Amino acid sequence: MKHAYLIIAHNEFEVLHYLISALDDERNDIFLHLDKKVKTMPRISTKKAGLYIMDKRNDVRWGHYMQVRTTLDILFYAYNIRKYAVYHVISGTHLPLKSQDEIHSFFNTHLEKNFFMPMSTNDDETDLKIRRYNFFVRNFMHRNPKIRRVDQLCWQIGIKVQKIIGYKRNRNLSFQKVSNWFSLTSSAISWLRENEKTIANRYRYTLCADEYFAISELDRSPLKNSIVFYPHLLKTDFVGVNPQIYTSEDYPTLKNTPYLFARKFGGSDLNIVKRLVNELKANKI
Repeated sequence: MKHAYLIIAHNEFEVLHYLISALDDERNDIFLHLDKKVKTMPRISTKKAGLYIMDKRNDVRWGHYMQVRTTLDILFYAYNIRKYAVYHVISGTHLPLKSQDEIHSFFNTHLEKNFFMPMSTNDDETDLKIRRYNFFVRNFMHRNPKIRRVDQLCWQIGIKVQKIIGYKRNRNLSFQKVSNWFSLTSSAISWLRENEKTIANRYRYTLCADEYFAISELDRSPLKNSIVFYPHLLKTDFVGVNPQIYTSEDYPTLKNTPYLFARKFGGSDLNIVKRLVNELKANKI
């Protein structure tokens, strides 16, 4: 069966071009959501894979519920096109580190499994992000420092008031945290779609809920036993709180890693991008 690659992108379109080239295989279909803030649409095409560019474009902001909404939108969009073996949710700055032969072979040996990349968390973080109402998140990371500061100050006041009065939402539910980039089955997407209204109500006015909603909801579903926490799904290294942008110096590590995908790549060093993709297409990596 085919795989669906669901790409959520907002910049770094040179990297996106190489990413789509690496995924351009007759066994794949590619779905693309471009942020509503993108003014000039990149020219994207494929030779072998089906390509679907979403007409519905959301204004995605860091930490905001719209990240959850956009993930659901692209999942449901692909699900309505066809029932795929696997739906890979990735960003426009991902690259596969294994050939399509290797990736398809891996998932063929784990049919009907839902793969997540585990991330550490604690009760305080979960309480803050999921069990409090997080207002004023839309401009939390705005480029304008004045707008960002006002938004963050208002957010802090809202959180402090809830702590003072002892208010928590979602008290009786458990939550897990994973990377917001994951690989799901059609059964998982069907379950999420059936519970779409509940998910929307539960995660609206949360913070960074894209790292919580899919794993937490599936863990409460009949599909609980299909969940696989796979530490080698995605290679991401952080500098502080931001993902490191890989450069040519990282090539030896990326070439010999067991990870299936890596993020983040940028136009600041396209040599590493070109080298990895060219070797993938030649099945040399």
